[in-house]
Amino acid sequence: MAAGGKQVMCAFSPEAWEWQKRVLDFHLDPVWGLDGVSLQSADLGRCECPKCSKLTPAEHHALLLRRCADHIHDNRPDWTIGQACWGLRVDQPSEFEHIRSISDKVDYIVEVSELSAEAGRRAEIISGLRCAFGSLGGVFLEPPQHWDRLRWFLPCGLGAARALSALARDGGQACEYFYRPFANPVEEVSWRTGARILQAPSTAPEQALSEAVAAVYGVTGQDLTSLCQWFARGEGAYFSRTDFKAGQGSISLEPLIWNESPSAPGPPVYLSRRLTPQARQDYAEELRKLKEEFMQFRIPDQELAGKTLRCIEGTLSDIAALG
Repeated sequence: MAAGGKQVMCAFSPEAWEWQKRVLDFHLDPVWGLDGVSLQSADLGRCECPKCSKLTPAEHHALLLRRCADHIHDNRPDWTIGQACWGLRVDQPSEFEHIRSISDKVDYIVEVSELSAEAGRRAEIISGLRCAFGSLGGVFLEPPQHWDRLRWFLPCGLGAARALSALARDGGQACEYFYRPFANPVEEVSWRTGARILQAPSTAPEQALSEAVAAVYGVTGQDLTSLCQWFARGEGAYFSRTDFKAGQGSISLEPLIWNESPSAPGPPVYLSRRLTPQARQDYAEELRKLKEEFMQFRIPDQELAGKTLRCIEGTLSDIAALG
């Protein structure tokens, strides 16, 4: 079954296909109450056996994805089938015929790293597909699995909203929009801001942020305006100091997989790897200013205000520990 890699099965192995059908059939069982599936054939690479290696990457994954989609449609024609391009590029012209063949079988395709937009080809690609096309929402933070939910302060709603607005202008109609831990009020604001664009793509990103801040913090009038400006500055404080740009994929706060101690909280790699030592110190200084300003806001829910301050303090503690 695994002729060209320990983590992947061979596309030309009948035995491998029987195993794949067993996996699909398990999820297709109505007992689970599922209504669809996201296929990610390239997440762990591909088979590189002599037969498979003759196929281009997109050609190889199109073979797998079309076969799986046909099996799903035969058993659950009502299901929504998505395809997330973790590890698979859609922006290369020489591969487009295979990407289009995938679009014949699925309801939507999600481009993880928005390379097609960066190349100025996304609208062209969308017009040539036979299914909806989308992204991860521009800026996506992987919720740390082992951290206290108030350990980080990293607003990113405006970046997500602007990226989603650009996607809509290009004709995009899909998004793999991940949930956020609402125990962290800053995360809830970010999630709501991007979600508003998904609900109403013509909404201005700044308006989406305003609606999100009002919903979470319950402020109005000048207090709302000031708090929105504060959130925008908080977002810029980090992203203006890193090389990350919206559309590059996800941001890991801690390592997604930390082999040294898999069950323990991981180190804050979003600070250690994405910021230089000087940038971290400048960022900390900006966070201290933001903290002082936030304490002057009139927030009706003081418990919520306290949680927000804890988020900033958690980030400052991590920066201090890094030196």
